This record gives sequence, structure tokens and C-alpha cells, in this order.
Amino acid sequence: MGKFSVLGNHDYGDYIQWETPDAKQANLRQLKQVHTEIGFRLLQDEAITLQKMVSPLSFSGWRTGVRAASTNTAT
Repeated sequence: MGKFSVLGNHDYGDYIQWETPDAKQANLRQLKQVHTEIGFRLLQDEAITLQKMVSPLSFSGWRTGVRAASTNTAT
């Protein structure tokens, strides 16, 4: 089935003052890489439905203003 993660609004770094826009972007890239390194599939602008036994469970990771790009099913 796997391990899944999503970013929260705080992860985009909008609540602190960055030296440069590039530093903010580098921080976000590093954060995304950490999710991969620790074995999580980071959901970015997508949704998945996990089917285990009878009841499905859906997760989604969306940025503000982004609509459904894809829907995947994992079992």
C-alpha cells in the first residue's frame, strides 16, 4: 500500500522572511527530497484512493487554486 504524505501551507515557507526567492524555493525542494529519502510518496496536486478490505480511504494534496490533475487508486 505504501506511505503517503502531503505538504501543508506552512511547508511553502510563506510565514518567514527569506533572503531571496531562490532560497525559499531551495528550501521547498529540499523538503520534498526529504519526503522521498524517508520513503514517503509526496502527493502533489493529485489524489489517491486506498482500497483495503471494504472501505476506501481517499487522500489528496493540493496547492491553493489547483484543481484535480489526476486520481490514482492504490491497493
